[in-house]
Amino acid sequence: MSAIKCIIAAGGLGTRLQGFRDNQSTKILLKVNSKSMIIQQLEQLISWGLRDFVIITNPTFDALIRNETSQIKEKYNIDYAIQSEQLGISHALKKAEAYVNDGDQVVFVLGDNFFGNNPIQNINFEEVSSSDKNSIIFTKEVSNPEEFGVAITDSKNKVIQIEEKPKEPKGNSAVVGLYIFD
Repeated sequence: MSAIKCIIAAGGLGTRLQGFRDNQSTKILLKVNSKSMIIQQLEQLISWGLRDFVIITNPTFDALIRNETSQIKEKYNIDYAIQSEQLGISHALKKAEAYVNDGDQVVFVLGDNFFGNNPIQNINFEEVSSSDKNSIIFTKEVSNPEEFGVAITDSKNKVIQIEEKPKEPKGNSAVVGLYIFD
């Protein structure tokens, strides 16, 4: 089986939470229950069995994020890529391209998203790479889809569009910030 590379999008500036609890850095360095969000994210992903990571950072907070994750880096493979401009999720994923080899599977997660359970525990990665599915976009049905990115699917449940915070949602499947790509 190919390697599984986990890419964590943590390149945002986190300006909405600057000043909260005296935080002057990006939100993923904000401590919750005495641990930064990036450490909690890595610990959760490690508990899912992931071992090989690329953390997308930004020039302003790159050194702080590297320092914060240095103890985990001693035990697991962590590479870093810098997203110089915050141009969205796809742009962040593109920054990790140099660290992904042909044939690798990619688990892509937004750095500030956490999950109550392991949503990838029943994923057969070999089946994903050998089928015509090629990707999985995780969603959750919500009662307030206008507050989220919403996946629009066709009759075969294939995502054909994602609408970001639509005023008139065409569905209620919120994209949760977790993806698998071949």
